[in-house]
Amino acid sequence: MSTIMLVCTGNLCRSPMGMGLLRQQLAQQEMDHMHRVISAGVWAEEGRAASENAILVMQERGIDIGDHLSRPVTASLVAEADLILAMSHEHKRVIRNTWPQYAWKTFLLSEMTGKKKSVEDPYGGPIHEYRVCADIISDYIDQGMGRILELV
Repeated sequence: MSTIMLVCTGNLCRSPMGMGLLRQQLAQQEMDHMHRVISAGVWAEEGRAASENAILVMQERGIDIGDHLSRPVTASLVAEADLILAMSHEHKRVIRNTWPQYAWKTFLLSEMTGKKKSVEDPYGGPIHEYRVCADIISDYIDQGMGRILELV
């Protein structure tokens, strides 16, 4: 079983939403038994719940991230992951600089679609910004699924 890790800053919004969306996509393709999807944050505190708006936006899509608890990116998580998908250039840079031996498996989520764009952080913003963020993440996953599966 492969492990795909999504990474953002605090592991409260983008990466938990991405985790939920990727798990949903894999389940729809009946591939969820082949791939484990986890998330973490480069500056996350251990054990914080996902943001309320992230939970609500995922509920609107039939995805439950209500039991999510944040965790920081660690050496063991980076080593364990077969593919690391970062939400921003900064997250990718932190992982590659901290664990250069794993740079080869660390990408921006948008790179799965041939782009090199960061996903903006909706933290603290209105629910509309979370919906826009979830749409962007969902589009990158949908359009990049072939590349994601190729890399794992």
